[in-house]
Amino acid sequence: LSTLDYLAKTIQKEMHVSFVRLYKDAPVQVDGIITFGAFSEDEIYFLQTLSHHIVFVNSDQEDYQHDQIMIDYFRGMQQTVNYLIDEKHFTAIGYIGGVYACNDIRIGYRRLEGLIRHLKARDMYDPDAIWVGELSEQSGYQLMTQAMERGSLPEAIIFGNDAVAAGALRAIEEAGLSIPDDIAVVIYNDIETLKPDYPTYTYLNMYPDFVWQTAIELLIERILNRRTLTMKIIIPTRLSLGDST
Repeated sequence: LSTLDYLAKTIQKEMHVSFVRLYKDAPVQVDGIITFGAFSEDEIYFLQTLSHHIVFVNSDQEDYQHDQIMIDYFRGMQQTVNYLIDEKHFTAIGYIGGVYACNDIRIGYRRLEGLIRHLKARDMYDPDAIWVGELSEQSGYQLMTQAMERGSLPEAIIFGNDAVAAGALRAIEEAGLSIPDDIAVVIYNDIETLKPDYPTYTYLNMYPDFVWQTAIELLIERILNRRTLTMKIIIPTRLSLGDST
């Protein structure tokens, strides 16, 4: 299911609500807007011309004009690093992920910065074990191939999102490596993923159902004038242990 389909199914039994996907070249007036990711000032202005009621998910707005939901990347990465070092006793941890940057928009940087920060705190940071490319399956495949060509893989690798993980795991399978015998993996479960492709693996979960449920509740409260003050809510991530570590 797409995120839009999921939102509709979440509340269709309780309220008569319809969802539309917004496009800048085809503006339409709506009662409220749920956004995900970073936005430029021009894009925020455009959204405000469509509705006064906006919930920003993982956008980290500097003002409190609208409701915000933030995912606690840093604590989740700290939990993951501590588990791999203290419980699994790994001495080399790597990362394969994707980032996107354009003007004021930055995607994928918080989780990477959080990981580097905690690896440095544990004296485990190796810049040569960090591979970063695009937010795509093909990029994950290419980065994992580069990592294997290095000749010495880290004992454990954290994949930055599901798309990158899919490509990287395909490269591992084609190379004939075994998980977790040859390499342990942790997958950062992206917010738009409803069902993981590898349900028995170890995941750092963002609980997308709870994120979207909270966003809908915040938006409806504002639309129905049940609340005048804006809110900023921080949602934790949780490490779900599986057979990939």
